[in-house]
This record gives sequence, structure tokens and C-alpha cells, in this order.
Amino acid sequence: MNIWRAPTDNDEALIYTGDLQLAERWKSAGLDDLVLSTSSFAADDQSVVLTTEARAGGELRFTHHHSYRLVDDTLLVENTVEPADGLPPLPRIGLATRLASPDPAVRYFGRGPHENYRDRNTGAAVGIYDASVDDFHVPYIYPQENGNRTDLRWLRLSRGDTSLRISSDRLFEAGLSRFDAHQLTAATATWQLTPDEHVTLYLDHLQSGLGGGSCGPMTLDRYLVHPRTVDFAFGFAAG
Repeated sequence: MNIWRAPTDNDEALIYTGDLQLAERWKSAGLDDLVLSTSSFAADDQSVVLTTEARAGGELRFTHHHSYRLVDDTLLVENTVEPADGLPPLPRIGLATRLASPDPAVRYFGRGPHENYRDRNTGAAVGIYDASVDDFHVPYIYPQENGNRTDLRWLRLSRGDTSLRISSDRLFEAGLSRFDAHQLTAATATWQLTPDEHVTLYLDHLQSGLGGGSCGPMTLDRYLVHPRTVDFAFGFAAG
């Protein structure tokens, strides 16, 4: 489970209503420092089912129920994320994993070819796009969240004759990066970033929009990820 994103300039900006900036509210809730632990585990011939708890400062913040089961030739990963009461709008809700391949070829069916977010995707046409991992990175002078793609139907990662196709029964968001969100959060200039030996893949059920907080209004309510229980699934298959 992944909730955190490196705050953008807009996330760091003061909200004109006088409320705390989003990034400060996220950090106050401990979303940048969640500790995950497995609270239950079960397995049989057809599936593996886990429950993971995410805590900050000892306080429960999220419960993540997830199962892995084979359906024909697809590994189906089903997720239910339950936020605790009292949390602010969330940066994102989704999954993150590190890839074994340092430089997979990427093809996806969604919005592109440039980065786009829920409130920044009108100018990004839906199509099938080919890209490298480096094509996803946007080198903002002040390191922050970047490279997202919205309205994905599927995403395929390939190396040589081997490929992995990721899909969902609903539109999803995704990004790849040589820098994980915590490194981007800690850095204050691009020269401080050191590429990881592994590529991080983000698969989001939803990610908050960007808004205009650094020079105008905050993210509109309909583009925020409000903390409520959500269900989502991803299928992983060869090809």
C-alpha cells in the first residue's frame, strides 16, 4: 500500500482560507512516515490473503486487506483500504513496488504523452504510448511528485522477450521513477537526487489533483482523494 507523494509546490502553499497547507496536514497525520505491519496471513491452494496495518506514532492510520489469487493466467491482486477517522484529504491511494529490471520498456493505454493529473489532463489525449522510465521523470528545480499518467486501461513493462501486462476493471493511474517519493521529499535541489538501482512503480486507484495553491486556489474538492474505504484490483499477466 502507498499513500504518500512528494509534496508539490502547490501542496506546500498556504490555502487562502487560512487553513494549513496540504503538505503540513499530511505530515501532521504521519502520512510521510507510516510503519506497516502484517496483522493476519492466510494461504491455501488458490489464494494468499493478508491484512496490513499502517501506523504513525503508534496510532492506526490505515488497514489494508489484500489478496493474491490466480485466475486463469492472471495474478489478481484485490485490495480494500480502510482509513482511520480524522485524516485530511490524502495524497493518493494505491500500491508501490520496486522492479527487478533497471530499464524496462513501457507501453500504456491512457493519457499522454506527457505527465498528467486528475485536474491537469484535458490536454493529454487518450492513446497508446511507448516510453522509457526516464520519459516519466520531470526534473523540476525543486524536486516533487512528477510523471503521473491518468485514465490508464493497461500498462505493459518489457525487457527482451519478457513482458508483464498490468490492467484493472476501472481506469487507474500510474508512474515510474528512479527516485522514490521519500527521496524526492527530502531533496531541495535536483543535484541531490541519486538514481535508485531499482525502478519504483506506482499503481494508483486515485491520486489527488495538483490545484493552484502556490498562486491561486487550492485543489478543487472533486479532485481531492477523501479518506474513505475503497476497493480496487490489479491484474498481472504475461504478454
